[in-house]
Amino acid sequence: MAGDHSIFEAFLQIQQSTLENAHFAVQVYLEAIFDQMKAIYSQQLFFGKHQLELRLAGTLVIEKEDDCPLKHTIFNDYDNTTDTSSLTLSLDSLRAIGALSSWRALHLDVLPRHDHIIFLTKFDLLSPNGASSTQGMGFVGKMCDKSESISVVEDIGALTTAAIASHELGHSLGAYHDGEIDKTCSSRGNFLMAPSASTATSGKLFENGFKLSECSLKFIEKFMETIESACLTAKPLSPGKRDMRRSPFTQGNNRKLWPGEQFGATRQCQIAFAPHYGDCQLKQYKNLSPDPCRRLWCKNRMENRFAPCETKSYLPLMDGTECGLGKWCLRGNCIKNEFYDPDQECQNLNENYCRERYTPAQMKIYCVRKSFAEICCKQCKKYNHYLIEKYRNAEKRFRKQKIPPRNIFQKPIANLGIKDISLNSTDIDY
Repeated sequence: MAGDHSIFEAFLQIQQSTLENAHFAVQVYLEAIFDQMKAIYSQQLFFGKHQLELRLAGTLVIEKEDDCPLKHTIFNDYDNTTDTSSLTLSLDSLRAIGALSSWRALHLDVLPRHDHIIFLTKFDLLSPNGASSTQGMGFVGKMCDKSESISVVEDIGALTTAAIASHELGHSLGAYHDGEIDKTCSSRGNFLMAPSASTATSGKLFENGFKLSECSLKFIEKFMETIESACLTAKPLSPGKRDMRRSPFTQGNNRKLWPGEQFGATRQCQIAFAPHYGDCQLKQYKNLSPDPCRRLWCKNRMENRFAPCETKSYLPLMDGTECGLGKWCLRGNCIKNEFYDPDQECQNLNENYCRERYTPAQMKIYCVRKSFAEICCKQCKKYNHYLIEKYRNAEKRFRKQKIPPRNIFQKPIANLGIKDISLNSTDIDY
């Protein structure tokens, strides 16, 4: 999973913090998108009984603009006199996937061992005729190719980004658009490999958005029977080596957080629209859908409180997003949270302060302090179960170490006849 410089810039504005915090937030976000993709493909059965297990080889966050292959692609079209600051973030999708293919082939020896790269970007991907409806691009049946096993995905936000990434991954696995090659599967079914997603929020049309059609299953099964899919049956890396590349907060024996638990509705609005957006609290908007999890409504906080809320044509909430007391979202459905414990329920003393000011990366650190955890009880509850065990075990290991006391003896320094010594502080770079 890779996030380009435009993703990093967006999170830097959302975080309003250091480069390190923005980097970590993008890393957690990439893992969250991957977890959503993994959940989608875990529901698909191939050859009637087999599942396709997705494994994360690593995450790549491109911080520097000069290192971003997509920005090189757009800037090469202009000379030194062009004011690129006024340019919109749009890019031809065919040129984008071509640039990324060359980039992958060039850096294959330094990247972690992998079969495919999902490349997220904030660029508005354009179709060959200049339309803005294209939101992803990938090669068909090139999963094991050394250069073309890569997909570019426009980061729309919420669950939509993961759905687009899963769609492009289906192309790499050999699936075509529904109704394109095999006419028995209509694009109107709104399955995962439909050429465009339906705006419907009810019935089978919405539920099919997370499923592969029978035609797509046949295409992928046919691809898996060819030698072009040989990399998928190779011996995987050991779990220890693979997990070392992941965030330490996603490991351990404790339950892994759902994406919506790490990125609440307000944070999803900021990612989908802009840093000054937040979750819409007006019930009349959430009641427009049969389920509150099927469409994310956001509010521009720079406008007055009675201004209308905004959404996109297809914007379901991430799995794990809270949708009521003791409930959370799962594939667009608000269901009971099996981990909810009413006896341990607590509330934040300052909801805006706890949910919006600090990032998940910062909360994991600040929640260690008891005073902070009392103010942001509800938010800290998500992270403390891991951190308490982490620091408790570290303290036990420290106490077991028998460290002898250090007796420091300093010899007197002879008088060198120097009347005054000025010591200036020096900054040392490591």
